Amino acid sequence: MTAPELQACLDALPPDIRQELDDIRDIGRGPFRHAQTQQIVDDHLVLLIRLRRQYHATHADLVAVLGHCGITGPGGAALTAATLSSAISRARAKSKVSASKVGAPKVGAPKIGASKSRARTASPARAAAPSPVSERPRGHAEVGEPEPDLVFASQAAPPPRTVAPTDADLVVGAQVSSSGHEAPEVRRSDHRGRQIDFLARAMED
Repeated sequence: MTAPELQACLDALPPDIRQELDDIRDIGRGPFRHAQTQQIVDDHLVLLIRLRRQYHATHADLVAVLGHCGITGPGGAALTAATLSSAISRARAKSKVSASKVGAPKVGAPKIGASKSRARTASPARAAAPSPVSERPRGHAEVGEPEPDLVFASQAAPPPRTVAPTDADLVVGAQVSSSGHEAPEVRRSDHRGRQIDFLARAMED
């Protein structure tokens, strides 16, 4: 590609590309002219790939463009296509590694939604059925009245037992009245006398 043809191609490029080429020309290899070719390619990789893909420039065309911007090899010789191709490949590999490090999640960091998937709603505890004895009327508590005492049926005092008199109690004299007091003792002789009187009256009849 001749110099006029190259200049015509550069003039046909968009303004943003021509501005970046001017920046490369101004910076060159730095104030001390020690900037490495690899560093220049790393800094302008997006531009070089855009020229390759969007404008179908070959590596030889890119060498010519960089030479036009003052980027040459040692002694002012033009860069070779092989040197530029290798530099672009290394720059692309570095950019991929950097992108993967930026986008990779931190080691040990929990994934989004992992706590939700593991978290489970705890089932509500079943309320223990209250004992019938421990249940107390709510009405007393609401009006402020004292709650009635609840007593087990087995703990209630049994009713007083009434002992009916028997013949043996009459004979022995150990009869107990319903009031709980002992009846007056009845002697056996009196009982026997009553039986004799009863027999005598029966015979008279």
